[in-house]
Amino acid sequence: MGRYGFKSGYVEAQNMEAGTVEIESGDDGSKTVSFDEPMQGTPAVVITPTESEQTGYVPAATTDSTGFTVEGDDGVYHYIAMDSDRRSE
Repeated sequence: MGRYGFKSGYVEAQNMEAGTVEIESGDDGSKTVSFDEPMQGTPAVVITPTESEQTGYVPAATTDSTGFTVEGDDGVYHYIAMDSDRRSE
């Protein structure tokens, strides 16, 4: 198995997916994201809010190879998810 992470300004990962997720007022403070293709392992997920007053996080228990859940304030968040396992061919 390879490694993933940020080091010296670059990222090394086998599988990555990035995008945006919006938590709206009717979503009860959370929104689930499903990956386009399942990852082999459990990915590391990083989110960034688009507004400085927003706070949000990804509970570890909600992250698996098929997706994750963002919990936080209403608004738009950018995300990147990456794992180091190669997809089976």
